[in-house]
Amino acid sequence: MHDSRPPSIGMRSYLKVEDNRIHLISAGEEGEDPFIEAAPPLRLKINGELLSGRRQVRPDDLVEWELEETPQFQIKYSPDKMRAWFVLMARECRVLRLQDTPVSTDLLVQAEPVPYALPQRLTLIDIVPELEQSKLVQVDYQAIQRELDQPTYQPVLIAIGKEPTLGRDASLEIYFKEQIVSEFEEVNGMIDYRNHLKIPSVKANDLVARKIPLVPGAPGNDVFGAPIDPPRAKDIMMVAKNHIRITNYEAYALKEGRPRITGERIKLIDITTTHVLPGDVDMKTGNIVFSGDVIIYGNICDGMIVEALGDIYVMGNVYRATATATGSIYIKGNAIGSHLYSGHYGVLFNRLCTHSGSLNSQLQLMRNTMKQLSALAEARKQTVSPRQMFQLLLETKFKQIPLTIKEILLCISNIQQIQNGQLGVLKNKLLELMQRPVVVEVNLNKMLDELQFILIETVDSIKRCEELNVRTELQQCNMTSIMSGGDIVIKKQGVIQSQLFSKGNIVFHDQEAVCRGSQLEAEGAILAMTVGGKSGGSTMLKAGEKIVVSHMYEGRVAVGRFAKDILEPVEHMEFRVRQNRLVMHSTLDRNEEPDHA
Repeated sequence: MHDSRPPSIGMRSYLKVEDNRIHLISAGEEGEDPFIEAAPPLRLKINGELLSGRRQVRPDDLVEWELEETPQFQIKYSPDKMRAWFVLMARECRVLRLQDTPVSTDLLVQAEPVPYALPQRLTLIDIVPELEQSKLVQVDYQAIQRELDQPTYQPVLIAIGKEPTLGRDASLEIYFKEQIVSEFEEVNGMIDYRNHLKIPSVKANDLVARKIPLVPGAPGNDVFGAPIDPPRAKDIMMVAKNHIRITNYEAYALKEGRPRITGERIKLIDITTTHVLPGDVDMKTGNIVFSGDVIIYGNICDGMIVEALGDIYVMGNVYRATATATGSIYIKGNAIGSHLYSGHYGVLFNRLCTHSGSLNSQLQLMRNTMKQLSALAEARKQTVSPRQMFQLLLETKFKQIPLTIKEILLCISNIQQIQNGQLGVLKNKLLELMQRPVVVEVNLNKMLDELQFILIETVDSIKRCEELNVRTELQQCNMTSIMSGGDIVIKKQGVIQSQLFSKGNIVFHDQEAVCRGSQLEAEGAILAMTVGGKSGGSTMLKAGEKIVVSHMYEGRVAVGRFAKDILEPVEHMEFRVRQNRLVMHSTLDRNEEPDHA
């Protein structure tokens, strides 16, 4: 409680407010000092320091006051600075003064309206200077005036930035069917493979592809006029390889054959060559390695390997064999006890690519070891020639290098129609490395540099053959492993005791197809018919997007990171993730509420 009585005996001074001023009146040289405090919106300063709460005032103190100004409006901005709002806080502002008080030893300073003074009304002229200082552009002053005339005290949009105009990425317009339609038919007892498999084909001088150039975006700006650049449009580059001519963003074929386009940013376009085998791939033919498409009118027999830097077409079956293609794999019959790799996995499991990469790593590790041994010998003031170290390491720590070289030479020997090009040079370099007397006589570092360069080029050239829109298609498989860079399509009976992995979808076409004792994984969806059964072992289905089954007796399903064991038979069911949980619902009734799995 503030005392407003006259100063009592024993006070050195007292306070009072008069004529809009605070007066400190001396009462003697000894005694107590008075107290002072301000009520909002007043603020007091004593000797220039802002007063907080209640405090004593000495005779030599300088007491000042000011009004804490409450803003009548605010300008607010969105975090991205693309929107600005005007917010009216108070339409009018009253004129205040200090309220007079009698002398007091404990003074509460208060403000009161000035009698007969008109309130100060906020006008557009008062607002414009702050807007100009903020450097806002394209301000809607009419919106501000409407708010001043009819206050809502809600945020009013007064400036909008200009969004950048998105550009368009360059694209490639394809003038041939990329997917092979697998329709194996017989005409007069003869198989017309080219026409009835519908392998994409062009003739000489046909337009294969056309590049649609990128369209750059247009910059925008925020409410302050600062430029905002659009996302940079992505370009692509067309590179002509074998039998392709590029003119004015258009690629034309120079010969008849299957066009192939590989790569993402750099589009490599060529016409693949085709290696045709009229019968089986067996011990008589040997393993098949070909830089192009391989068409086999028979079977791939036990223990054989077929590798293609393109597509593989098999008219018969695949028996306990391996087929690796950087493109697609089409099998008219079945696969039993085999390994099939297509697209991305056709590159990863290509023997020449794998062994070349491995040999390059081994040689680099050996050279690093040689440098360490040289430094150690130099520190001990010993002399050891690089050739001696090379021979010693080759016979002791790096015994795997000669074995890897033999594997690469074996792969090269299996290649059909090899030309005296890069692989011919690689073969000669490897043979030189295996001849120890030659190694002693040549410049070892130069020889290893050249060999590693060729190995890297070999790996890169195989990787550039990877096709994107690939698929692996067959009738059925048993005890087989399939890894596809695209879709896996099972046309007839189904899958038994096999492992399938797809970077796309796994699709069963036939209504009677079964999936038993197998593990299926797809980054996209799995569309299956009958899953599980009375025999055949457990079945696991894992998908990135969804799983659809017609009948499932038992097994395990997983979508994303959610999984469920199926212990009782279900029919016509779809599994997918919704609201961070695995749900299942009938595919017969799309309006049915999903059950939480």
